[in-house]
Amino acid sequence: MDKLGVFPITYDLMALLQYRELLQEYIICTIGSFKEDVYLEEMEKRYKGITFSPDIEDLVGGSDAILLLENEGDFLLKKYKQVYKASIKQQKKILLSTKMFSELQEGQENDVRLLDRSRLTKIKSKLSEEYENSLPVIAVCGMGKHCSKFETTLLTLKVLKEAGYQVLVIGPNPLLPLVGGHILPEYLYSSHISLEEKIYRLSADLYQLQEEKSADLILIEIPGGVIPIGKWDNNHFSEIPLVISNALKIDMTILNTYIPNQREKDKIQFLKELLDYKYGMFLEVTCMARQRVEYDPSLKKCHYLYLDDTTYNNLYDRYCETDVVSLNRQEFAVKKIRKAISVLEENVEFI
Repeated sequence: MDKLGVFPITYDLMALLQYRELLQEYIICTIGSFKEDVYLEEMEKRYKGITFSPDIEDLVGGSDAILLLENEGDFLLKKYKQVYKASIKQQKKILLSTKMFSELQEGQENDVRLLDRSRLTKIKSKLSEEYENSLPVIAVCGMGKHCSKFETTLLTLKVLKEAGYQVLVIGPNPLLPLVGGHILPEYLYSSHISLEEKIYRLSADLYQLQEEKSADLILIEIPGGVIPIGKWDNNHFSEIPLVISNALKIDMTILNTYIPNQREKDKIQFLKELLDYKYGMFLEVTCMARQRVEYDPSLKKCHYLYLDDTTYNNLYDRYCETDVVSLNRQEFAVKKIRKAISVLEENVEFI
C-alpha cells in the first residue's frame, strides 16, 4: 500500500482517521495543515505513528501520494497551490475532488486523480422504467448538511465488513473511493432535470452497478436533509432523499440528528413516522451528529457549528435519551448497529 499524505486537517479527515483501516490502497502517514491550526498538536498526540507538520516538505517528501481535501474553512488557496506544485515537482500522485481541482486553477498533470470523476453514469437504460434492486439496502441519512453522515457511513461500513459482508457503498463524499465506494451522479443536484427523470436515471444506474459488482448488500449515504431546517433552510425540500428512496427500496435506516438544545422525548417517534410515511424508510438507529445549528435572523441563514469532544459529550448527556447513539461512544454505537443489522438478517429476503 502507498504512503498517503493529507492536506489540510478537516472534519472529514477526522472521520477518515478513525476508520483508516478501511482504506484500500493507502496508509495515511503524514498530515499537513496551516501553522496556526490548533488541531495539529492535539491530533499528533492522538494518532501515534502519523507525522503532523505545517511544513510542506515534511508532507510531500514523506509520501507516495498527496490527498488535497476540500477547502471547508474558505481559506486562501496559496498553501493548497504550494502543496500541489511541490507534489508535481516531486512526481507524487495527487488525489482531489473535481471541485477542489477547479478552485486551484492549475494545469492537470498525468499523476492527478480526480476522485469523483468516476461518478455513476446512466448506460443502456430506459428512462420510463424502474429497475428493482435485488440487494438489501441500509441508508444513512440526516437532518441536513454537515451532520456527520460520512462518519456514520464509515462506522456502519466497518461493522458490516467485520460481520463478513461484501458491501456496495455509495454516497456523495469524494473520499468514498478511498474505501472502495462509489460517488452519486451529478444529475441528482441539477435544477434542469425533473424529479421523475432523476428517479428513473438513478434506478437504472444503481441496477447496473449491482449487476457489475459482487455484493451482499448496499450501504448508501443520502445527501441533504429529510426535513426543512427551521425557517431559513428548506434543504431543497428534501428532493434528493425523495429521489433515492423512490429509486431504491430501503430496508433499514440510520438517522443523524443535530445536537438538540432541549429534551424532546417525542421527537424520535415523530421522525420514525416521518421517514416511514414520506420515504418508506424504517428507522432503526438514531445518532447525534457533532454539529449544532444556530439561526441568524438578520442574515436569514443557518450556521452549522462543529463542537469539540468535551462540549459534545456534555450536551449529549444533558439532552439525549439512552436510545440515541453518541459518536464518541464507539463501542455502544457498534452494538446498536449490530443489533439493527441482526433484525434485518431475520428477514428472509436478506438471506
